[in-house]
Amino acid sequence: MLSISLSVLMQPHPNTYLMGTEITILSRHYNALLERLEEIEKEEGELNTRLAQCSQLCLDSLRQLRKLITTEGFPDRDTEIYFFKHIKPAIAGRHHYYKRVLLLHLGELKGCWSKERERLSQELELLVKVLNQPQPIWQYYRSGTTALDAVYFLREYYDWLRMSSSADYYEDFCTSGDGPLAELISMELLIKHIDMLLYPPVKQQDQGNKNITNPQLTCTATPTNIVELGYALYACGFFSHGKASIKEVMNFLSDALKVDLHKYYDTFIQIKERKTSSSKYLDELRAALLRYIDQSEE
Repeated sequence: MLSISLSVLMQPHPNTYLMGTEITILSRHYNALLERLEEIEKEEGELNTRLAQCSQLCLDSLRQLRKLITTEGFPDRDTEIYFFKHIKPAIAGRHHYYKRVLLLHLGELKGCWSKERERLSQELELLVKVLNQPQPIWQYYRSGTTALDAVYFLREYYDWLRMSSSADYYEDFCTSGDGPLAELISMELLIKHIDMLLYPPVKQQDQGNKNITNPQLTCTATPTNIVELGYALYACGFFSHGKASIKEVMNFLSDALKVDLHKYYDTFIQIKERKTSSSKYLDELRAALLRYIDQSEE
């Protein structure tokens, strides 16, 4: 059975495969891979060597998983969908990411930060531009819905006419969605990496400089209005250069404003079906801002 073989690959506790489903086993395999990648990233030594090692580790993982899956298959469709939606794209995306970072650093303009900064800024601008282009699979994935999961993440529905050719294509290890998702993940990771190079995190200041207190603010807008605002922020790419998913945006607003937005998609459907204006709250915000501007000029 697939779960037993994967448990051997991951080398867990002997009874691990008795404790969960095949999906749990797959998730643990991916988490174990992430831990190993993080260890390599933190090791001392030549950066390019570590990047190549990380890329190779991801590739080896994909080869092992393909061998298991093509020989044993999946126990059900849900497990197959989960693997090609969450596991394979994440590993393949990191494989491509490490290769891209390696190429990025090979082209580094050493000794002239102003020119290197310009190069990185251009690379970042290009990546963001590509990510903001309308890609149905990316938009579907970011929406958090599951209605088309079978079409995108089951091998039987692979549409080779619509998908671009790829050197990573194997008929028994490929769906219409996992390749484009891997590309999305790769670019998002690269954007984050370039962001860190351009804007290194500021070191924490001394505790003595942290005497400023923030007032406790309470959100009094309705959940529906917040959902409308959240979708507007997502649509205009307000967060993370436009690469944040709608789920991430809603989770952020939910945590920051302490409002339950877990049914945001159902609320969005209701917003779209309004008989009056689907942007009612945004229209109110615009009108309020214009009133304030007029009053401030008096």
